[in-house]
Amino acid sequence: MTDNVSEVISNQVSEQNSLPVILLIEDDAINANVIQRFLKKDYKVDVAFNGAKGIELAKANIYNLVLLDINLGRGITGLEVLSELKQMEKFSNIPVIASTAYTMKGDREKLLEAGFDDYISKPYTMDEILIKIKSVLETH
Repeated sequence: MTDNVSEVISNQVSEQNSLPVILLIEDDAINANVIQRFLKKDYKVDVAFNGAKGIELAKANIYNLVLLDINLGRGITGLEVLSELKQMEKFSNIPVIASTAYTMKGDREKLLEAGFDDYISKPYTMDEILIKIKSVLETH
């Protein structure tokens, strides 16, 4: 019986270790918690509540994708974080999705021109974010 339990635990750990890893940079704790809940079945998610912490995590870890809020409150903006990430060699091919409440005409285009790989406007549903992430990961 103990061997079966160990095997099940080992398989669960292996499955979790094989999940794509997302860096979520989001200053709103409630939003971050909701997004983590949306993603927890399919992805491992590291959360940074400000741009500086996001850059620190990016330097120390390997990610498959970054979900980056544009308006991070105090400190550096999402655009500044993107610039820092893209200067890191290991992030040259890592997709970054802008997550923002900015929904004015032309905002999406401006963010794509700034170097984001895609854009999702808040508020979004669980299905919307899962489809967006899967689509971006499949094209990279």
